[in-house]
Amino acid sequence: MQDTPLQIVILGHHRSGSSALAGLVRLMGAWLGRDEELAPPHINNPKGFMERNDVIDVNTELLHAAGMDIITHSGLNVEWVDEDRLAACREKAASILTELERHGPVWATKDPRLCITLPFWLPLLSNAHVLVPVRHPMDIASSMQRRGDCSIHTALAFWEVQTVCIIRSSQDLPVLLIDHRELMRSPATAARRIADAWGNSLSIPDEEKLASWIDPTLAHSEADEETWQQASTTYQQELYRAFSTGEAWGSPGQWTIQESSARAISEHNRYVMHMLKEKEYLRHQAQNLEEGKRLAEEAAAHRLHEIRRIVGEVEGQLARTERVISDLHNMQPASPLHWLLHYRSLRKRWHQSVIPDLTSILDTQQHLARTGRDYLKGCGDGKPDQKSED
Repeated sequence: MQDTPLQIVILGHHRSGSSALAGLVRLMGAWLGRDEELAPPHINNPKGFMERNDVIDVNTELLHAAGMDIITHSGLNVEWVDEDRLAACREKAASILTELERHGPVWATKDPRLCITLPFWLPLLSNAHVLVPVRHPMDIASSMQRRGDCSIHTALAFWEVQTVCIIRSSQDLPVLLIDHRELMRSPATAARRIADAWGNSLSIPDEEKLASWIDPTLAHSEADEETWQQASTTYQQELYRAFSTGEAWGSPGQWTIQESSARAISEHNRYVMHMLKEKEYLRHQAQNLEEGKRLAEEAAAHRLHEIRRIVGEVEGQLARTERVISDLHNMQPASPLHWLLHYRSLRKRWHQSVIPDLTSILDTQQHLARTGRDYLKGCGDGKPDQKSED
């Protein structure tokens, strides 16, 4: 076993097949992380991204600290990052690498953000090898357009930026290019090329395992040369030729980002920022509506509770009055003295109970009518009726 583990860094564009390549390397014996440490599958990547969540977090923090986005610059300059935030990122990155080193002779990591942030990671790596999936730019652009990311023109600008990043950041490292079509059509051949290039620590998976991971039907686009010639610039065509053959690493300094591509990305970013603001505004409006709905429901529930309470009081008063009336109907003939005493008792009860109850019933009915009108008025325009006729 070699003293220093083989450290495989997969540098791939968005939609370039880097997830398929990372999964292949994992089958070959490279440690990427436990399943729960990796980003979960998604509808756009049903078999999984093969990206460590902690690596994504560090890269995202670096880009935010530098005031950058993953697709707007040709490389990260650590001088753009505040020293305290940079130190915190280095501490997290060192901890991640220590964890990876604990798992055998080969580990690998993958995140499209590494195309830009690799200069930050390199001082922490001692045996880095770069694995690059090479997919035709039109396939990448078509995939991005199909899932609604951007137009073909803008997608090619993104591809150009990330390609320049890959060439510049890996110029002093061992680099192995894997053609995406070869990977999808013959994964065993791709695995053999990797194992032959980087020693015996990686093994060739059997056909059953390869078939369970590599699904050629997920490679949707096939580049059309005529469309490529029409959609791309002459510079992008030359960049792809040099990139796909490996010639670009012979003179990395000559590859820069075209002004037209930078402008396309800038316009796209402005559009995205506008849409994000619109989304935030709509989210805020939805929250306000939800809060209004909650308050209206609480007010309605309170009014309904009050109405039920009043109805209960009225029913109780009616029951007491009915008992007094029932006593009058059931009164039996008796002696004059008994009748006189009973009459006085009933009259006293009448004045003490029935008359106040009837008065209370009338008052309650008037209050109930006002409450009902206020409730119905409130349902109509939210403003209780200030006038009522008793």
